[in-house]
Amino acid sequence: MDGVYEDTYVSMQMVRKKTVELGDEIERCYGRIEMHADFIRSIVDAGGKVEFYVSAFLKDLGGFELNSLLLKRLASMGIGFAIELYPEECE
Repeated sequence: MDGVYEDTYVSMQMVRKKTVELGDEIERCYGRIEMHADFIRSIVDAGGKVEFYVSAFLKDLGGFELNSLLLKRLASMGIGFAIELYPEECE
């Protein structure tokens, strides 16, 4: 619907029910949006918030790494990173 909205939410599916390296997936998604860097920066400069918000569903202990080059690229566009971890329920 046309108009101006105070809040906007955009969702891109990364992977589903598949074991992946989170850093590699963030890098792949970043590659899909980097051409819009000026637009993303304009949102942040206007007081908006742009972030990768990742939900991870874990069966065991796990971890991830975001290399410094990727973090620098995200930061240069003003993109934050948030992760929500869902451990498998213990019985």
